[in-house]
Amino acid sequence: MVKTSISSKPPLVRQVLLQLFAATLLSLAFGWYRDWAWSTVSATMLGGLIALGTGLYFNWRSFRCDLDVENEMNPHRILADIYRAAVAKTMMAGVLLALAFKYGDQLDKPFILIGFVLISLIAVVCNVIYSRDTSSTL
Repeated sequence: MVKTSISSKPPLVRQVLLQLFAATLLSLAFGWYRDWAWSTVSATMLGGLIALGTGLYFNWRSFRCDLDVENEMNPHRILADIYRAAVAKTMMAGVLLALAFKYGDQLDKPFILIGFVLISLIAVVCNVIYSRDTSSTL
């Protein structure tokens, strides 16, 4: 029994570390812009951590399946797993952002969204870069 993995499985550790580094730099940059306001630094970091957590869940959930040579998975099942992971990620992000807006009274609310959106975009770029198939030539 030979076990092969999906070739587009992204290196999640590098992606998580890059997102943490970007969230830290982003929160420090916005904090410096707002005269080191603690509410801005923590709000940006909170938005980044929400994006990081939901993106990590999505990647873990959608890229965790392994294919057996003898018993390959149905492509519809793989696509359904990815759709379920996307829906769960969206619902988790909505709930976590709603909780941050409701209970984060001292936080700058726009910076929660800015941190979330920018770190989410970094996750998308990382997925595109890390899942490229560099072995094939045109």
